[in-house]
Amino acid sequence: MLRIALLSALLAAGCSQPDACGTACDYEHELLRQLHEEMHPYFERTGEQGTFTGAEGVTIAHVSFMHPGARTAIVFAPGRTEGSHTFMQLLYDLRDLPYDVHVIDHRGQGASGRLLEDPLSGHVDRFDNYVIDYAQFVRDVVKPERYDRVVGAGHSMGSAISLRYAMENPGSLDELILSAPMLEMNFGVASEELALAYASSVAPHVTLPDGAGGSDPAFLGNYLTNDPHQFDLLYETDNLYPERRVRAATYGWLAESIRATQYIRAHASLVTLPVLMFQAGSDGVVNPAAQTAFCAAVSDCELVTFPDARHELYFAESSTRLAIMERVVQQLAQPAQ
Repeated sequence: MLRIALLSALLAAGCSQPDACGTACDYEHELLRQLHEEMHPYFERTGEQGTFTGAEGVTIAHVSFMHPGARTAIVFAPGRTEGSHTFMQLLYDLRDLPYDVHVIDHRGQGASGRLLEDPLSGHVDRFDNYVIDYAQFVRDVVKPERYDRVVGAGHSMGSAISLRYAMENPGSLDELILSAPMLEMNFGVASEELALAYASSVAPHVTLPDGAGGSDPAFLGNYLTNDPHQFDLLYETDNLYPERRVRAATYGWLAESIRATQYIRAHASLVTLPVLMFQAGSDGVVNPAAQTAFCAAVSDCELVTFPDARHELYFAESSTRLAIMERVVQQLAQPAQ
């Protein structure tokens, strides 16, 4: 059974809003203590780390958490700027479930090879290279033939990569569990077409001005989570692995990602496997409306919306995060379709 004792205890104590807990319920301290004393040691000691040579000779890192006799595999794809280390909390929460969990670090981020001289720049030459790497990861590391069921899971950009892979490789995954999928980015008052036109006119290796280098953003005004303590936990994972940091995206990444998400939205009918999609209703990074429309166009898609949640759903406030984890466990416990 999944152990998320900390979250359950907080909810039982009436601490759904951690700021109101006071010294008797030091949510932030407990989260950071767990990260340093439990989650990080579990990640380092239990995870089987490896690399392979991906598209165009780039080194792709990955980590696997294996359970003896597991017949189900979860293939997890992180979002932009993230790596396997980002999701130490999620991996720790899944530790008692009888499933193998395989996590890929996408090219240009995490422990994988960087593509530009500036290691903080988030770049990709071709979005298809993400998908090629993912396909090689599934084929050579996960090895679906040794499982009865293979579940693709991802967050944000990783969800888009998982969807693109599923479209191009029908039957290779049995289902998808997607968190805040990047199906259309949020450009504010600008249109997607204008953003693509401008990004295509700039040298691809140039980084966008916002978030280039510098220190971690402050909690106030952030787009990622409405929980300040989960926000601290999210960025503390990078403090443990400073060499894995990524900051601003390049215009090349932006243009490639817009084209990729446009393709995914236009070909929703190619998604023939069951999809469970978690949506952050207050997402300022990607457009929830695009997710709603896409899910409606997929033959078997369940959309679960959390109206007040922001983009990083696995780092949401405690009651939302508990609801997500319980739904994930429920989904995984269902017989393969």
